[in-house]
Amino acid sequence: MTTIYKSDIMTSRYNTIISVPLFSFNLTISKELSGGVNMNRETTAKVISVSEQKWIKINTKPIRKSSSDGAIYPHIIKISYNVDGKEYIKRKFIGAGYSVPSVGSHIKVIYDENKPSKVKINIFNT
Repeated sequence: MTTIYKSDIMTSRYNTIISVPLFSFNLTISKELSGGVNMNRETTAKVISVSEQKWIKINTKPIRKSSSDGAIYPHIIKISYNVDGKEYIKRKFIGAGYSVPSVGSHIKVIYDENKPSKVKINIFNT
């Protein structure tokens, strides 16, 4: 837990500093940033399903004729891939505005060789 005190960001004109906790926060570094995950293996995954997330709507037009005019939606795809004879099935989020692979298509994925269930999709460089 890291605490920032008011005295850390303000000083007194009379050199009397009273330290009052301003806010506290926890600092967490993910494994990917700290080098704990080694995503260096690549394989091909098959897209099993694609679902549009209508509850997250991004409006692209300032003035619309209807509620869905100019709206784009993110998607969740379900993929299946094999590593060393074991099948893994994962769901991955694709942000609104990105191209979405169709069901039955194959995409490249990269995974952690020590934990193959950790996977990232690579739909941008296929």
